[in-house]
Amino acid sequence: MSRRGWCIGVVACSFAALWLACSSDGASSSGGSSSGASGDAAPGDSAPAVDSGGGGADARADAPVDFCNELEQLGVAQSIVVSNGKEPAPGGGTISEGTYVGAGAIAYTTLFPDGANVGELAAITLTIKGNVVEELTSYSKTNNERSKGTFATTGSAITITQSCQFPSADAGLPPPTGFTATATTLSLFTTVNGIPAELKLTKK
Repeated sequence: MSRRGWCIGVVACSFAALWLACSSDGASSSGGSSSGASGDAAPGDSAPAVDSGGGGADARADAPVDFCNELEQLGVAQSIVVSNGKEPAPGGGTISEGTYVGAGAIAYTTLFPDGANVGELAAITLTIKGNVVEELTSYSKTNNERSKGTFATTGSAITITQSCQFPSADAGLPPPTGFTATATTLSLFTTVNGIPAELKLTKK
């Protein structure tokens, strides 16, 4: 659900969670509605530094931190590969509730040879319940981004509304605009730097 981490083609790095945010430099960032409003970091996350100097509630070292969710990472890093073919039209469908993990990403371009590996997709775990989606993207064991939000679909179009991101929000890159769902898979489509792209997720 993240917009901050999409990076493909010439700027290939990690697609992150394309639902809400993405980090072009691989820095941790995530969103979501907090399940813990305490100052303790979620498992595997590093809490942001807090300025304890000067007055004001915002400067308190024990200020509450919203980590958006407490998901555990079930996914592993995957490849971002090139397809010289035309991007498929989003097929829509019913997005099933459950837990999904990243299963790779495709960049539809002729800038690179067909089948070329142009980057790594960070490990992604994403859960869907009703129209609420929570996501954990992991660049390393301690470099994570978390997010939470809601989604709405019309035909094969999808709109994402973010409600929380940890560690911080970012204007980010384009969120997905189309999707294809089956009982066990979910593909999200967007365009990054003029290159059509598809994030593939598989239900656990």
